[in-house]
Amino acid sequence: MAWRCSGVSNEDLINRMSQTNLITNPTVKAAMLAVDRGHYSRFKPYEDSPQTIGHNSTISAPHMHAAALENLAPFLFPGAKALDIGSGSGYLTVCMAEMVGPEGRAVGVEHIPELVELAKQNTKKDHPEFLQNGRVSFHTADGRVGFPQDAPYDCIHVGAAAYKLHDKLVEQLKAPGRMFIPVGDEKGQAIYVVDKDKDGNITKKRAMDVWFAKPSRTTGQNLVGLWRPSFTRVDQKLYLFGGGGHVTNDLHVLDLVTMHWDCIVAKDGVPPTKRYGHTAVLWNQNIIIFGGANEYTDYRDDVIMFSLQTRTWSRPEIRGEVPARYLHSATVYRNKMYVYGGFAKNSKCTYVLEEMRILNLETWTWSDAYTVPARYNHSASLIGSKLWIYAGKDEAGNTVSDLYSIDLVTLRVLPHTGITGKVVLLKSQHFSESIGNQLVVFGKYPNEATQTSLYCLWIMDLDQLEWRKLDVDQCLENGVWNYFTIVSKKAQQTPRLESGDDMDCGMDLDEDESAPRLVFLGNTEKDRPQPYDHFREVLSINVEYLGVFQIPPSNLQSQMRMMLDSDEFSDFTVIAKGSSRKIHVHRMVLSTRWPHFRNMNASGMIESKQGSMTLPEPYPVVYAFLSFLYTDTVDSELEYSVVCDVMVMANMYLLERLKKLCASILHRYHLQIDTCVRIFQAACVSQEHGLKKLSQEFIFRHCGAVMKTDDWMLMWSGGADGSSGEQRAALEEFIDGVPEEASLETAPGSRRMSEGYGAGYDSAANFEPSLRKDVP
Repeated sequence: MAWRCSGVSNEDLINRMSQTNLITNPTVKAAMLAVDRGHYSRFKPYEDSPQTIGHNSTISAPHMHAAALENLAPFLFPGAKALDIGSGSGYLTVCMAEMVGPEGRAVGVEHIPELVELAKQNTKKDHPEFLQNGRVSFHTADGRVGFPQDAPYDCIHVGAAAYKLHDKLVEQLKAPGRMFIPVGDEKGQAIYVVDKDKDGNITKKRAMDVWFAKPSRTTGQNLVGLWRPSFTRVDQKLYLFGGGGHVTNDLHVLDLVTMHWDCIVAKDGVPPTKRYGHTAVLWNQNIIIFGGANEYTDYRDDVIMFSLQTRTWSRPEIRGEVPARYLHSATVYRNKMYVYGGFAKNSKCTYVLEEMRILNLETWTWSDAYTVPARYNHSASLIGSKLWIYAGKDEAGNTVSDLYSIDLVTLRVLPHTGITGKVVLLKSQHFSESIGNQLVVFGKYPNEATQTSLYCLWIMDLDQLEWRKLDVDQCLENGVWNYFTIVSKKAQQTPRLESGDDMDCGMDLDEDESAPRLVFLGNTEKDRPQPYDHFREVLSINVEYLGVFQIPPSNLQSQMRMMLDSDEFSDFTVIAKGSSRKIHVHRMVLSTRWPHFRNMNASGMIESKQGSMTLPEPYPVVYAFLSFLYTDTVDSELEYSVVCDVMVMANMYLLERLKKLCASILHRYHLQIDTCVRIFQAACVSQEHGLKKLSQEFIFRHCGAVMKTDDWMLMWSGGADGSSGEQRAALEEFIDGVPEEASLETAPGSRRMSEGYGAGYDSAANFEPSLRKDVP
């Protein structure tokens, strides 16, 4: 909610909160209209987010104030007495005074004297008469013990989180009376409404269930009768194209800040034909539409693009052909669109596609088909370089709940079994999103206890492959919900919250604008005429309220990398052979990560006393070696010769992880015609047997081309005459690795070997030699 109702004025702000049902009580609305937030916040007063007021404190987001007043409204009647603990800027205290009227009183308590004075100054600008007639008063005091001088109170608002419900605050409530307070529990902090009835009995209810997940009505153009459109999320906007029922080719957009629908009219170009069951993906500020079914149920195979910058439709020239399809998925990764499965038809029948096609978005060329499990009406979620395919219907039309992943680098398809927890979809249609390395799935599921169905939200940790149900049933029990997504905003720096009006005390987790929000679109009308608007109401839930947290990526490696070669706090230097440049390092880091250095440093050797050592390797190799000690990684973009030498160093200093990282990088990124001999030699020297075997087999397969390289000639010449011990050892290991039954064969491609290596060139018959093992 924190990003939903910002306005340009106080009136605009309050009206927006009223339109989205954050304010439903007329008295609350009147009070907030009468108290101009601009007098209490110097920065962005009408933005629905917390703002600094100095002294490490903030003024709460407007919707948080609205929530407090809505919950306390029955006890803010004319003539009532209210206590505001953590009054900070004074804003909420004055709102309470407005609601209790001339015969009532609102008392603000704050433990920071400067904020007490600030509240008085703010009130003088807005409602000076409240201070003059005693309708409002501000006091410096410890809010944890309340303000017993003026007790009892009809209601108490607490603006700072408590570890427990303080008895002294409850004692200061009238009977009946109500308190609105954030309290820490085993799940974190939550807002509670504490009621004392006329007999003094106490009840406590989590206020989250009261206001946190209340659906709000969107405004703007009605979308009656629309189903199975495509959705494309772009920042804080949601684009909807096409749809069935009343089949259309309109493009709509929902502003996720104002919750207002608009229909977009293109400035140029011809829009796609009417369709539903298609896909729409975002690429370089373009929405790409593909496939679907038209109003005659004919399937489509066209690709159309809408530019968000120019608002124009265009049709790129596509190379290659693919089957027309419906209810498929499409995902963009590294300038390619991956289209998985779908329903197709030919002149005889309809069938489920068991293929994935890739459209290169730079050349607009379709790939050949890659065989995958047959699916339609499934979901596809991109996490890192993996595409996760979940549920849908199989080739027999059965609803399935299985899970596959596709590595988009290797295109390897991997089924995932042994999943903990059984989740069975009632219907194949569902929505999936991701939070970090967690898959979040929304759909309709059978309720075995009541023999009915209900909307549920499940989350799977993809490392543990374990399903966990998120408790949103109560939020979704009314109405129908037809779309689900997750929306995030970038984190912003906010003051450290310690006291005052608006610690929000952890009670407003919406303050963290980086926290993802679950957004549902549906219709909560009890009597829904046919056709009805499938996307009229919106329900927004801060995912952290459900115990799901998006952990920011670690920056330890980058911070450690910054320490390397920084003279700040450095107490040692390393010099590479042939270089005068000193690399600044830290004894503690090297002693922890490098046993050889630890022994040298502890032994009192001259290097330890002088605070400097010289290594015999060249500078790039030494720097890469030290970089590993600081970051625990090896840059795959290093020159292959540097990686080879680092691998040799790793073997010499018994750093097994470093050696294996180098071997993996050399095999994966650098094993080529002109590098394989040098890699083979390094593998021999570093005793990296796996890489030695792989590089030798590579040489066997490409023998002719390799034999023309300088490294090959050097290995044979240096190894044969004994001028290089390293090359001789590598040559001997290479010869030992050649099977006795191997023979040299030629294949069309390059030179002919009939007269020995380096013999003449036959233009009529070019041949490429390679080693092979004869099969009896």
